[in-house]
Amino acid sequence: MKKILSLALLALVLLTAVSCGKAPTAEEIRPTLEALVEASYEINDIFFGEGLPAIERDSEYAIKNHVYYMDEGGNYDYVTPDCPYQTTDEIKAAAEKVYSSGYLASIYETSFIGVADPNAGMLYARYLDTDDGLKKSNLHKAIITAKRIYDFDSMAVVKPSGTDYVNIEIDSHTEGSSDVLRIRLTLVNENGEWRLDTPTY
Repeated sequence: MKKILSLALLALVLLTAVSCGKAPTAEEIRPTLEALVEASYEINDIFFGEGLPAIERDSEYAIKNHVYYMDEGGNYDYVTPDCPYQTTDEIKAAAEKVYSSGYLASIYETSFIGVADPNAGMLYARYLDTDDGLKKSNLHKAIITAKRIYDFDSMAVVKPSGTDYVNIEIDSHTEGSSDVLRIRLTLVNENGEWRLDTPTY
């Protein structure tokens, strides 16, 4: 029995060592972090900011093309035809190049399915696929209104970090403000590629 326990303990130690491994240095991970943060601004805006551009109901385009002829007073507006995202799958594909699957799981629920809140009632999905194109809710208000700027010269890899996840502390400030806030960002390795596991707004 002692031999079995010893072997099990050894296996656990080896597994822990492999999973933790040696974390990349700040210099090694910096280009990846910079690229992910830059790409995250658009994704943040889609989910938490103004969102994708929508056709205004009283615009000349909407009236001329009878866009809302059968949809007067609805809670959803059609996304503009020149928007680079025309389906929820296209939004997801862009988001998954930036954020981890774990982080996106709850965001997908609120953004594409909607949730029932016992206090606020039904929170409708922000985006819907329809036969006539992608629609955006006009009930949602922007949660974030300013971009967070990061000082990458100040970044430091901190514990716990390993080969599959990295915690980074870095100075930041929001546009229009000089107040510096040092925050922690986490990256996780999914299928050989780094993704943000924490928001950047």
